[in-house]
Amino acid sequence: MRKLADEVGAGAMSLYHHVPNKEQLLDGMIDIVFSEIEPPPTDVDWKTAMRRRAVSTRQALARHRWAVGLMEGRTSHGPANLRLHDAVLGCLREAGFSLEMTVHAYSVLDAYIYGFALQETDMSS
Repeated sequence: MRKLADEVGAGAMSLYHHVPNKEQLLDGMIDIVFSEIEPPPTDVDWKTAMRRRAVSTRQALARHRWAVGLMEGRTSHGPANLRLHDAVLGCLREAGFSLEMTVHAYSVLDAYIYGFALQETDMSS
């Protein structure tokens, strides 16, 4: 919090008028990253939609390399995160996936996308 306060030219304690703690600050920052990920389009087949979402996720994570390890571990989910998850689940269900297969597909896609982004981050460090 001190580092952030120095960066914005404020006192560390004044930040607590806006954000009660570091975790909530991180939650907000992560939700901003989620807001930069394009939801899957509804005017294409599900495979194309998932590919576009994967590419958009990779691009957002390339811009915010610090976020890769934090995005999936949050216990508090912001509105952008929930909108994106809802859009992905909706796309898969609309494509005919059962509830069980939707969960599996979502998990596999995210593991691949985040794993790849994490490897890219590690290689550039």
